Amino acid sequence: MENLAKIDMFKKDKCQLSKTEVKNINKLFYTRGIVEFSNLPWKKDQIQNFTDYFTTKYSNDAARREKKFKKTNINSVDIGFNEIPLHSEASFTYAYPEIIWFYCYKNDDKGSPTTICDGKELWQKLEKKTKEFFLKNPVKYSLEIEIPYVDKRKSNQEMLIEQPGVSNAYINWRKGTLNFIYTKFIINIDKLSDSIFFSNHLLIGPKLEKQIKKMTLIDNSKIPSDIFQEIKHKSEDSKKEYIWKKNNLLMLNNKRFMHGRKKYSESSNREILNLQSLKINF
Repeated sequence: MENLAKIDMFKKDKCQLSKTEVKNINKLFYTRGIVEFSNLPWKKDQIQNFTDYFTTKYSNDAARREKKFKKTNINSVDIGFNEIPLHSEASFTYAYPEIIWFYCYKNDDKGSPTTICDGKELWQKLEKKTKEFFLKNPVKYSLEIEIPYVDKRKSNQEMLIEQPGVSNAYINWRKGTLNFIYTKFIINIDKLSDSIFFSNHLLIGPKLEKQIKKMTLIDNSKIPSDIFQEIKHKSEDSKKEYIWKKNNLLMLNNKRFMHGRKKYSESSNREILNLQSLKINF
């Protein structure tokens, strides 16, 4: 994986980072977009003490994921052993994390690698007509997000969510869901280089992400099948496998890279922990 920057923390005798170390990591994140930390001195329930150096606000993760430790934002990744297609975490909502952190709590030879695709590389491979299509056409998501409150006595309550692209928002108290339409372009622009990153939820869609009820163009038409197939094939060509080692932490630019996983054995003890930095402090 050409972009992967590696930092060995073996010589760290304290669970602290200096200003210089933080600055160097920030630089690597912006230039490479993916940083691996090995031999961390932080314990598994202290990983957030490390990620706090780079985070102003964490995302509220999907309700389906198990929270591992009280009073932290550390969760398990998606349950099950099935393959998960490439996607950019929560890219279908306005609460779109900037950094995804993955920590290898435990793994074995029956576990699965994480699959990673560089959205910068993928964009460069796309045909001119496909680039023009996504530069011109936003995608419209109809969403239903679980909330931790249910009240069978209440009717639907209209909401105003003051975020660009959000419309028709309401709470369904009887189901315990927040429903809204979110319209957005599914490409991202790099802050420093003005490079375009093709990193989104196009490949996972409504069939596998239950929060997405419908995904269309703004006129309610579907994305043309030939364009969809090109994205699918060229993302597979660009996909790399990241092999997990115990106690490794991966820092991933969620607005540049897509990630997923391969199917793996039910007898594996693989467990990867996850944090999501909604807003970063650099």
